[in-house]
Amino acid sequence: QGIVVDYILQQYNYKNHVKVEKGDIVIDGGGCYGDTALYFSYLAGETGKVHSFEFIDSNINIYNNFGETKLFIPKEWHIQNNLEHFFGTVNKYGIPSGTSDIVLDIKGQTSFGAISIYLV
Repeated sequence: QGIVVDYILQQYNYKNHVKVEKGDIVIDGGGCYGDTALYFSYLAGETGKVHSFEFIDSNINIYNNFGETKLFIPKEWHIQNNLEHFFGTVNKYGIPSGTSDIVLDIKGQTSFGAISIYLV
């Protein structure tokens, strides 16, 4: 639902008067699952910046049971993987560059499922 609302319905574009453009610096206050940060990053381009913050702990804890959760995280970020697994797996794909000051602490657990971290 987040992708449809962000990319197709363009919920963060107000009549083309208020919108993110190439080179903009964006503050995403309520990053939740990161869909808006990815959207803003796409719009701001390589010359822009997105600072995303989440203030509600339950939005950054992952609980995955009998399924798969995929996380797409910028390869520039530093990741602290504090995920627990019981009859499940946590997989990381991609090569981190670690060139950002951002540290992402991933918490939660998976049981009989998988959490896949993709560095993009």
